[in-house]
Amino acid sequence: AARQNASTPLMGTGVVNQMLMFAANVAAGIYVALLAFVYQLVPREDWEYLPDGERTVAAVAFGVSGMSACMVLAMFYLGPEETGNISGIVYAGLVVMLVSMATNGIMAFAPTIVMMDPILNTRVFLVRWCEF
Repeated sequence: AARQNASTPLMGTGVVNQMLMFAANVAAGIYVALLAFVYQLVPREDWEYLPDGERTVAAVAFGVSGMSACMVLAMFYLGPEETGNISGIVYAGLVVMLVSMATNGIMAFAPTIVMMDPILNTRVFLVRWCEF
């Protein structure tokens, strides 16, 4: 078998970009599926709006994530160079920001599923677990 030269790339950047975009789309799809599953499975009695302090923190995180995502999109769609060409790693990072933004938005503005951990006796936010 012939040895591959160390300077020869194993795969092109186009393939890596496609793989990262595919993985990001799969991760976003799993997040949405987990959210739908959790909201269908958990009884409405366990849904609650967060207290004001926690809602404020989630709303601020929602706003910061939204501004960050808008800045990334503006840089690639309004910037002078490479208009519309988002690499796979930037796309994956953008998906992570959008998932974080969606989670914080749900926690700030919608009823959130809160369960009690029977061992530690602490509140567990299932929407946050879907994000992880």
